[in-house]
Amino acid sequence: MFIYTGMFTVLADETSSASKEFITIVVRYVNDKCRIKEAFLGYQNVSDTTGTSNNLIETVLEIL
Repeated sequence: MFIYTGMFTVLADETSSASKEFITIVVRYVNDKCRIKEAFLGYQNVSDTTGTSNNLIETVLEIL
C-alpha cells in the first residue's frame, strides 16, 4: 500500500458524537512519483482525547 520515501506524517483527529469520543488516524505520505497521498487507517473509540492520556497514545500506536 505504501511506497516508503521517508516523508510522511500521522494525523490524529478527535471526533465526538452525543455519547462517545473517537480518534481518526490518517497517514499522509509522498510516493515514489513525488505525489502527496493519504491513507485512512481507521477510527477508534477512546475515553479521553486530551492528548495527555497514555490511553490516547497507545491507541494511535496500536492503529499504526
